[in-house]
Amino acid sequence: MTIVQATLDDVIEITEVNKVLDIGWRLVSKFYSQEWVGEQVSNGRIYIKRRQEDVAGAVCLSIEWGIHRCYIDSIAVRTSFQRQGIGRELVEFAKKYAQNHGCVKMWVATMLKYGVLEFYQKCGFTMADEGIQAENTEGANCRLSIDFPEQKS
Repeated sequence: MTIVQATLDDVIEITEVNKVLDIGWRLVSKFYSQEWVGEQVSNGRIYIKRRQEDVAGAVCLSIEWGIHRCYIDSIAVRTSFQRQGIGRELVEFAKKYAQNHGCVKMWVATMLKYGVLEFYQKCGFTMADEGIQAENTEGANCRLSIDFPEQKS
């Protein structure tokens, strides 16, 4: 099945999927609140991958139009569907989405606790200039980016 834009009917299920992001860090708790997910779905920013009838994974994207950058605000795969290529499909979708919208760079931030640094690197991302940021009370985090060739008009 393909990746499609989420609808309001998907909000509860996306909220459940995003709970895999719960590492006890208060700043990521918004990603599994129905209010935040509903707002992002209403704004057309969340895309989902289904397996059978379940939402297997979801990605939330935002574009900063003035500088042509796309951000992966959140990406999550339901635990029972992990290690089946869904995360990679969501990232590849995000990269194509960004390029189709004229973006020249894509960013993603992650907590090292998630253990996905190598995953993003395999998807073509490299450590952003600031690299791994200092350990704080909630864990170290890092920002990765990928550059796209500028498209000719």
